[in-house]
Amino acid sequence: MTTTVRGRLFRSRTFHGFLFTAPLLFLFAAFVIYPMVMGVWFALDADAYRALFSDPIFRQTVVNTLWYVGVAVNVKLVLAVLLSGILDYPFRWIRLLAALFLIPWAIPALPGILSFRWMLNSQWGIFNHLLEVFGLPSVPWLAQYWTALGAVMVFHIWKYLPFWTIIFLAGRRAIPNELYEAAAIDGASGVQNFWHVTFPLLRNLYLICTLLSMVFTLGDFTVPWLMTGGAPGDSTHVLATLAYRYTFTMGRLEWGMATFAVALPATLGFIAMFPVYYMLLLSFTPTNDLFKPGLYVEHPTIRNYVYTMGQDNPFVRYFWHQIGNSLVIAVWAMVVVAAIAALGSFAMARINFRFRRWVSGLTLFTYVIPSSFLSIPFFRMMADYDLIDTKLAVVLAMVTFASPYALWVLSDYARSLPPEIEEAGAIDGAGMLATFVHLYLPLIRPPLIAIGTYAFLYAWNEYLYALLLLTGEPRITLPVAMGNFLTTDNAPWNLLMAVSTVYSIPPVVLYYVFKRYLVSGLVSGAVSGT
Repeated sequence: MTTTVRGRLFRSRTFHGFLFTAPLLFLFAAFVIYPMVMGVWFALDADAYRALFSDPIFRQTVVNTLWYVGVAVNVKLVLAVLLSGILDYPFRWIRLLAALFLIPWAIPALPGILSFRWMLNSQWGIFNHLLEVFGLPSVPWLAQYWTALGAVMVFHIWKYLPFWTIIFLAGRRAIPNELYEAAAIDGASGVQNFWHVTFPLLRNLYLICTLLSMVFTLGDFTVPWLMTGGAPGDSTHVLATLAYRYTFTMGRLEWGMATFAVALPATLGFIAMFPVYYMLLLSFTPTNDLFKPGLYVEHPTIRNYVYTMGQDNPFVRYFWHQIGNSLVIAVWAMVVVAAIAALGSFAMARINFRFRRWVSGLTLFTYVIPSSFLSIPFFRMMADYDLIDTKLAVVLAMVTFASPYALWVLSDYARSLPPEIEEAGAIDGAGMLATFVHLYLPLIRPPLIAIGTYAFLYAWNEYLYALLLLTGEPRITLPVAMGNFLTTDNAPWNLLMAVSTVYSIPPVVLYYVFKRYLVSGLVSGAVSGT
């Protein structure tokens, strides 16, 4: 091959590499770099830092964040490693248990939070009712510091433990059986198998999961905000919620920017299902029985669902508008993320072009930035573009923050495909685009379905950006409307639980329809590193 032909081929690969990664690069430049620069600019006010460090609430928030991230991440991942070993047994009842165990991850966060809050209610909650049955004093769970902060940690672990358990389960199944057979010949026990075979081979995966979980937990806004809202007395804020308070409650934009800148079987089934059961229980509870804690309903009613579907209550008069808004945003996010990830993964894994490592680094950089840390500059940018109160603004946010993980998973899967793909395309005279459409896309269908499902669930669960970017009851999403229930003193919790149940159905159905793709597809990138 002559130098001229080699140079022309390299330029062609570079052109197609940038062409296929153009949507990703645009997202990165417009919705990561620009908001970051804006955030840094606003955070340059020295007076804001002096005021910040002199604020006792901020100092307490730093301590809370360290507790929240340290405890939640470590407990969650240690339990995930241990539980993945239980779920790896090839028994039918284990598969049934796994299906139940995964429900907390499949349902949206907000219904679970609402269920937890009602169970922890100091007057009518089931936990205090059980304490009274055993002659123990009631506990104001959400009205004292340690129990309130602990409640946030416990819910976070309950909600996200299934996801990380799937990751480690896939990692275990990627370990060759020959290693265990050799250990059995040497007389190794189950514990010795774990310490000398399983965990050493999961160590890299464990490290990656720890880093990713730390980033996610550090930027978690929804769980701390809706569980306690910083109460009691602004003592349980974490950095993500405190920045929101500074910026949108106190009107101190520079303070908000500165904050981000500093910044087993029956038991298992019970733990996974009880908040879901209690949510359903309350949804069938008549208003007159709402304040009588119990584990069953004496006079169940479907009136709450009738009110919800018929929008016959002021709290749900825009129910169909709001669930429709959520559906539109989630579907568009799913489609766009899948398209960007498919194009980008083809370029990153199959085209050897200049600056490929640089583009890959930008993607990883985007992922390690907690999404809540960019919320304030993103809000300002959407206001400048006159996109506030539009679904497009929320879709752009969802695509920006869901695309990096999607690209990571698809790229690693694409690298495992044989190189004969391009050779077959070249023999047939197909160009890059034809190879992508007719050869590459059919081969990545399983992880692409998984990525689309992931993006849908990501957007369906979104609260913070929908809260910031949408206003007016007909235009907000259902999570925001449900969150607004918590701001009133006379919220009909039984009606709210009916709404929560309906809201939980689409992601649960989607999860079980595409379950086999999710288990193998979402973790393909992670398992390749084991």
